[in-house]
Amino acid sequence: MLSIILPIHIALGLIALGYAVGIAVRVKTDPSRVAKSSVQRMWLSLGGVIVSGFGLTVVTSASFGRACAAMSSFIAIVTFVHLYQSNTRRRLSLAYYKK
Repeated sequence: MLSIILPIHIALGLIALGYAVGIAVRVKTDPSRVAKSSVQRMWLSLGGVIVSGFGLTVVTSASFGRACAAMSSFIAIVTFVHLYQSNTRRRLSLAYYKK
C-alpha cells in the first residue's frame, strides 16, 4: 500500500508546486494570461496531496501532528499564490483567460 500511495503523494505535490510556480510567474509577466482552470487544478492537486498525506499517516502509523505541519507548508504556498493572483486580477480589473 505504501508503494502505491507514496509515489502518488509525491507526484501530486510536485504538480501542485508546479502550478503554483507557473501561476506566480505568469501573474508577474502577464496577469491577463492566467487561466481559471490552472488555479482550479492547483487547488485540486493540493487536495490530492492532503488526502494522500492522511493516507500515508494511517498506513505508516506516523504522527498526525507532523503530517499536519508538513501539509501546512503546501497550504500556505498555494493560498499565497491564489491570493496574489486574485488580488492582481482585482487591482487590474481583469477577467479570467479562456483557454
